[in-house]
Amino acid sequence: MKRVRTVIGIGASACSLALAGCGGSPSKPTETPSAKNSSQPTTVAARTTAAATMTKQQAGHAYLAAVAAANAAGAALARKMRAYTDSTPGSQISAEARPFERRLNELNGKLLEIATAYPPVAADLTALVTAYNPVIRDLRSATAQNSVSARSWLQRLASDLTTTKTAAAVVHSDLGIPAANS
Repeated sequence: MKRVRTVIGIGASACSLALAGCGGSPSKPTETPSAKNSSQPTTVAARTTAAATMTKQQAGHAYLAAVAAANAAGAALARKMRAYTDSTPGSQISAEARPFERRLNELNGKLLEIATAYPPVAADLTALVTAYNPVIRDLRSATAQNSVSARSWLQRLASDLTTTKTAAAVVHSDLGIPAANS
């Protein structure tokens, strides 16, 4: 039991750390000298509207607003994961992971909207969406977990969340958002 509990603690910690990488300071994004050159509005055809215009600063604010709900849901899951034992049923893990999964799916859509409205970060936002997809798959597969498979599942989840943290750091840099405090 102690071995699985240790892995669960690692998984919960990784979940918390990866989520910290997605947010950032609630204050406005910082603007570097190069950002001043690129803060001119960029107009592109949006998916559902005639045109969308967003500056770097607006994209930073939109990003922080978009990640807030997913960060809150991930933090709630991390708190619950700390209480898991080797006897925690997969159905409970799955039920408790569902809000985080839903928020990540919603977040992916919002990130793609920001990418459309502010093309200079489109590639990195798309990479972040791509990084979230394995995490979403991990969360969906929680039902099948038992004490035998929980260790590998949690290690995979922790690894996938670490990838999202790296991708989020690139987006933060692109948008002039200070690194999140871990």
